Amino acid sequence: MTDIALFVFHRDFDVCADNLRLLRALNPGLPIHGVFGGEAGDLPEARRRLAGSLESLYHLDHPDRRWKWQNGDLAVSRWYRRIGRGLRFDRLYLVQWDLVFCEPLREAYRRVPAGALGLSGLRPLAEVADRWWWTTDAAQASELRALVRFARERYGFRGPLDACIGTGCCLPGDFVRRYAGLDVPELCHDEIRLPLFARILGIPAVDTGFYPKWFDAEEERYFNADSREIEDEIIVTELARPDGRRVFHPYRKPIGGLTVAYWLPRHPDLPVG
Repeated sequence: MTDIALFVFHRDFDVCADNLRLLRALNPGLPIHGVFGGEAGDLPEARRRLAGSLESLYHLDHPDRRWKWQNGDLAVSRWYRRIGRGLRFDRLYLVQWDLVFCEPLREAYRRVPAGALGLSGLRPLAEVADRWWWTTDAAQASELRALVRFARERYGFRGPLDACIGTGCCLPGDFVRRYAGLDVPELCHDEIRLPLFARILGIPAVDTGFYPKWFDAEEERYFNADSREIEDEIIVTELARPDGRRVFHPYRKPIGGLTVAYWLPRHPDLPVG
């Protein structure tokens, strides 16, 4: 199976450089391509600082910052139509700049079979709908109804609906190629669209295991999509445990600091920091 990674970033180039060094050290030979979602004026600096660590760098030139945050799936499709269609790959790991993997990607995604989407926190939508902003906010709920109507009228979709959090997904090449060829409406959020279109296309989706429990304060100390930054102590403690966690989000400091101070002496082959 041929894997590639797509590293998505828009700021904090020092943090990005450290994260890329760790990714390359843990995944030798893995092609890593980049998507820069920052301002056009910052693109030259992004190229200067990070292009040497990336096989290619695509600028997601969209004027709306919220669009970029809300539509990671559509950003991947734009990248695919410009760059990805010329590449051969069976699986794409979507790695956000503040998502830290402290083990090889294949090991991190060991529960995701070949040909399946790996989605974090994958659940039936009904289990979270009464507490999730995308379903409790009136405007977002209206968009969800419009998305379901589109799926029913265009594809004959009859449900059920699922939900995930957008961080830490991996996508099979077949899904990326087919999805990029669809007219996907800019309705709702990729956290609903990805599992929805997996069902429409008949491609299985499984939970990555990175976010095993929604709306849980303890769980969000390790992995969350709410910008609650992971503390150094949490990562150091987990890395010291043989069965501890190895995937953390969000972490927005250079990984060559405290988080690796404990771990790196036990893995001197990793050129980080």
